[in-house]
Amino acid sequence: MGEQRLRIGAGRSITTTTRNPRVHMVARHCGIRTERWKLVHYYPFDEWKLFDLASDPDERTNLFGRPEHAATAARLAVELGRLQQQYDDTTVTPPPTERQAEVRRPKALVVGR
Repeated sequence: MGEQRLRIGAGRSITTTTRNPRVHMVARHCGIRTERWKLVHYYPFDEWKLFDLASDPDERTNLFGRPEHAATAARLAVELGRLQQQYDDTTVTPPPTERQAEVRRPKALVVGR
């Protein structure tokens, strides 16, 4: 168990983490990163996160499920799947469906009434 990180070119990498989440407090995941974008799939929960590293370097705003970023998420998910196949990564990461994007869309937080 651990982390595999492969550099696949200038500003690009693919990561699979299989660490024990109880020890490291990070759920098992895989992802792809470019200079601007980072797409992460927490596969035990089938949860996706997309971050724009140019405007959100601290990765605080999950853009996954927002219609204006659907093409970016889809492109990165396809590339992640291709790279997993190329590098024999056996982590199962199916591309997110439109329904998953809808379910994962952030909900508004209502505080006090």
